[in-house]
Amino acid sequence: MQPLYTIHTHGQLEPHLSQEFLLTNGMGAFSFSTVPGCNTRRYHGLLCAATHPPLGRMMTLSRIGEILYLDGRMDRLLELSVNQFAGGNIHPRGDRYLQTFELGRTARWMFNVDGVEVTSFSGLLVDFAKQRGIRVIVKGLRAVTDFDYELQMAQMNHQMTGIETFFVPTSPQWSFLSSSLIKEIVRHGGDVSGMVPENVHLRLREKLVGGD
Repeated sequence: MQPLYTIHTHGQLEPHLSQEFLLTNGMGAFSFSTVPGCNTRRYHGLLCAATHPPLGRMMTLSRIGEILYLDGRMDRLLELSVNQFAGGNIHPRGDRYLQTFELGRTARWMFNVDGVEVTSFSGLLVDFAKQRGIRVIVKGLRAVTDFDYELQMAQMNHQMTGIETFFVPTSPQWSFLSSSLIKEIVRHGGDVSGMVPENVHLRLREKLVGGD
């Protein structure tokens, strides 16, 4: 479905900070904010729910703070959100990366960072990929349980449009570890110092190998 309207901001905060959007569900709840996603009014927010429709409104989701890590490094991050504080101070300045705002069934913001486009969508992923000319989907896997579900999804997507899916296993620092596997490594003299806290590492060695 085509959006109701599209605004190209090209990384500029003004005059878009004074432009607002409003989405309602017909039962008293609404989403209401500015084009850059910066809340400047009392009832600005992504979801204001009607506790006793159509009255009794309560702000249940004010905003979402998106953080983009470059090259997977914690010291290279960009904040894509925009917040206004007392005195009119704006931080962070995610508006500098915002390129386009679209309003349809949902509000959608599209960012561009070093040639990487960051956007959201509703509907089928394969339809979005087709619209953008995307031929490969990259997905991260945390565990084998993820693969079981994602494999079915990849096969279905390929059957529908021929699109390929590329799986990338997560880095150990972002995943969970089996305690049984950790114990097995320690029991056989392996080093798990980078996988568990130091006090846990010492206790494991004392218990399983009887020394340091």
